[in-house]
Amino acid sequence: MPWMKPMYQLSPLCIVSLASSPLNAPSDLRGKTVGVADSDKPALLTFLSINGLKESDLKLVPFQYDPTPLIDGQMDGFVGYSTQDPITLKEGGHKAAIMMYADYGYKTVTQTYVATADFGRDVGAAIRRRRRELGMTSKELAAQAGVSAPFITQVELGRSSVSLPRLYRIAEILGVTPNSLLPVSSASFLVTRAGAGQEMRAAHRDDAQRSRLLTRGGPGIALKAHHYLIDPSDPEQDWFRHHGEDLVYVIRGQLVVEFEHGRQTELGAGDALHHDGEIPHRWVHVGESPTEVLIVNDVHI
Repeated sequence: MPWMKPMYQLSPLCIVSLASSPLNAPSDLRGKTVGVADSDKPALLTFLSINGLKESDLKLVPFQYDPTPLIDGQMDGFVGYSTQDPITLKEGGHKAAIMMYADYGYKTVTQTYVATADFGRDVGAAIRRRRRELGMTSKELAAQAGVSAPFITQVELGRSSVSLPRLYRIAEILGVTPNSLLPVSSASFLVTRAGAGQEMRAAHRDDAQRSRLLTRGGPGIALKAHHYLIDPSDPEQDWFRHHGEDLVYVIRGQLVVEFEHGRQTELGAGDALHHDGEIPHRWVHVGESPTEVLIVNDVHI
């Protein structure tokens, strides 16, 4: 049965630190080292400004949603999500302290999305099965994927969802296509009705753009198609690369597809772009109206 994750009435963005040396209030950030992903930096700078702080008041370092640098003492805190990061730390035996953005003037909401419990469970089971076939430990997989071992455990148990970039990266490490890790479709054809299709995050955070999966899963199926409806208020997409090819078709609205080294292509309604997935890429919304996009991937090993 599908379940609905309600829209957050307050943003889950927070500063995560260890309870043994907590960052409890914005004033505690002065002189501290804080990890932040590029996609989360604009919100952090807004949060600092609201609370009378400047970027120069603290040291910001790159962060990839792995709490290991915090645990090892390389940083005093990181920008994370109250819905996931404290649980990840707890699973690893570390108690977290969180400073909610919403408690200090940064009040936003995030999206509602629908998923199925069976989907997450089946993806996790496929990852675990393939990892064991290779004789790989969850710690080894986590190290190569750039995440924590507790996170891999949560994914394999179906308790945490995996974003599209992480799904692609895990599949690459395990030597399979992303489709091989998706629930197997028993039928030789699949009809996805309007508004249906499994929703998946396009980045490693709760407020990321979301797509609807339109294609079948299972070994031997190379084609993947996702339907996106991108709102002007949605956060910027993370950089992404993968094996295979992409076809981008804009149904309505405008979109700029950016590539590594500054190359970019602007697309309007009815335009299509076919490119190599190995080139780091992302798209940026243009204009004041929502943009509807169909993305088709041919992913191979």
